[in-house]
Parts: sequence; structure tokens; C-alpha cells
Amino acid sequence: MVTNVTSKLRVMVDANILVAGIGWPRFPFALLRHAQKGDFMLVMTDEIISEAQDAVNRIIPERSQTLSDYLESTEVEMVSSPKQDELEQHTNLVRDTKDIHVALAAINAKVDYLVTQDKDLTDPTNTTLHEQIRSSSPPNFCVSK
Repeated sequence: MVTNVTSKLRVMVDANILVAGIGWPRFPFALLRHAQKGDFMLVMTDEIISEAQDAVNRIIPERSQTLSDYLESTEVEMVSSPKQDELEQHTNLVRDTKDIHVALAAINAKVDYLVTQDKDLTDPTNTTLHEQIRSSSPPNFCVSK
């Protein structure tokens, strides 16, 4: 895993994209392959990677090495997770408080897109979040790129 900063389009994904992309050949899989080819810069936090590793180990343990291999072979810009006090200050940012760390990390890193399958993060009626970051589901991101 490389941590260089680049002028490419910067895209943060959350754990559900990593899990789905490693497990099943659908839009998240295609999205991860584009990142691996260098079509855009993948941006993540240690917390997102840890969540993905835990989920893969629990749901599709036979793919845990695949996730490790993917992360080793893909250029990733690592950014900091928000601190606890910052999380507590932004409890109204998204419906599910478990998603605050992803939303804040994307905002703080000033990524171009946050791509997720989590409807709490893609809900267009959440103006609090969408005034600060562009979020997209994998099919919409893939189609628009």
C-alpha cells in the first residue's frame, strides 16, 4: 500500500465497498479495479480498512487474503480518522452515528467523491452532508466517470 499524494481524482470508499468489491463481481468490484489500475486515487483511513477486514473475516473469510493482496497492490492515499471529540460535535451529520467517521474523514480530506453503498451517506435529502461532500453509489459513480 503506497501513500503518495497525487493530482488525480481522489475517491474515498467505505468498508462496504471493499467488502462487496472483494466478494462479488458487481459495481464495487469494477470500482476497485479502476482504482487498482490508477484511474483515480483511492483514499481511506485505517479505521475503514479495519472495518472491511473484520467484515471480510466474518462474512467471507476465504477472501481475507484477497483483500490483503488488493490493498498491497493498490496505491492508496491514507488520511487520518477524525478524533472522538470531532465525532461528538457532528452527531447530526448523518442518520447513523456509525457512519460519522467516514463522512468526516471524507470532508476533512477534501476528497472529490465519497463512494458507498450506505444509503445514510448517499441520501440526497441529507443537505448537511451534501453541502460539504459529493457522495455517490458505485453504479452512479461508474456511470458518471
